Amino acid sequence: CAERADTCPVADAAWSGGNTLNDITITGTTTKLTQGVGGAITATTITLASGGTLDMNDAVNADIDGAGTLAVNTTSTLTGTIGGTTPLTAVNIATGVVLTTTANVSAPVALAGAASELQLANNATFTGNVTATTPTAGVVTVLDGAGPAHIVGNIGASGATIASFATGAGGTAQTVTTTGNLYATAVTLTDATDELQFIGTSAQTVSGAVNGPGFVTVGTGATATDVTFSGVIGGTPLASMTVSAGATAHLDGNTTVTGAYTNTGTTYLAVGKVLTAGSVPTNTGTFNFAITNNGDGIFNAPDVGKISSAGVVDLSTSKVNFTFSGPIITGTLASWATSSGAIVAGETLTDNSYLFNAVPTLNGTNVDLVVSQAHSISSIATTSNNANVGAVLLAQ
Repeated sequence: CAERADTCPVADAAWSGGNTLNDITITGTTTKLTQGVGGAITATTITLASGGTLDMNDAVNADIDGAGTLAVNTTSTLTGTIGGTTPLTAVNIATGVVLTTTANVSAPVALAGAASELQLANNATFTGNVTATTPTAGVVTVLDGAGPAHIVGNIGASGATIASFATGAGGTAQTVTTTGNLYATAVTLTDATDELQFIGTSAQTVSGAVNGPGFVTVGTGATATDVTFSGVIGGTPLASMTVSAGATAHLDGNTTVTGAYTNTGTTYLAVGKVLTAGSVPTNTGTFNFAITNNGDGIFNAPDVGKISSAGVVDLSTSKVNFTFSGPIITGTLASWATSSGAIVAGETLTDNSYLFNAVPTLNGTNVDLVVSQAHSISSIATTSNNANVGAVLLAQ
């Protein structure tokens, strides 16, 4: 290149004259190939050496490989794989720029700012992590179409949450699987037939709200998937939610689904939160409820999670476990579980306390929760001093 030895601008016209080049190789650790606006590149493969950069400013029709960097400066489409043989060191998407991909991507992606967007193909695999250079900015969209699409890695990070993760509109049934964390202000499953399935084998976190009208599946029935949902699920209600056998869902916010909440795995419902579902069908899973007093001196709704359903709540083959912690107040919480249909009892009850019992009690189509003291401190203490210490600890 005549201008600089390490910077090669491509003319503002379609490169290759309508024919496909075999290969473009960028060698040297500081070499940059700058694509002109209006100058589409068509080649079989573009190889970026470590330290090499392709400044992308228009369509690229090629596989991009090597340990270099792809800098996307103008909204454009890349038709081909990214990092198919050797994962790229980085893909950097500028503020306000959209990169549409059509095939597998293997590279870490940085979203520079507001309206920076990575669009993933509906039937491809993304391997890598997506980070937001500006916290709570940037978008990841999985395009509409028959899938599945797979995400192997994390979207966003603690302290670097992206603004949005979503499936594309269009009405086609779509499944997106993910093995990593989703740190996004909002996760949106745009069509009622869109599924987000968590299949990780280590702990996964979803930091923000999860909105329908699509549906969520935790696990596959063969994976010990463990997902913590830190935000509200179903501000726009989900169609349904399933926790598969061997999998665990921690519901730290209110959860709303218009259809069934199916639990053949393990569900933890946080203190004071409500699981609202069209139905809770017969299942063999475990529901875990923490009980602790919120400081007002009475046993009421803020002290334990609740279930509400417009249909049947069938716990007859479920396990229900209560975990007591902190100061415990005895009493009866009316309508701990409510149903506009019917409640089928018969659940297996367990708890972690020798001193207290929690017993669901059927009351029409609702269930009251009765917390009582099973044993007093004085009855089990061997000395009066032990009793006094136990009483102090119990009040903490």
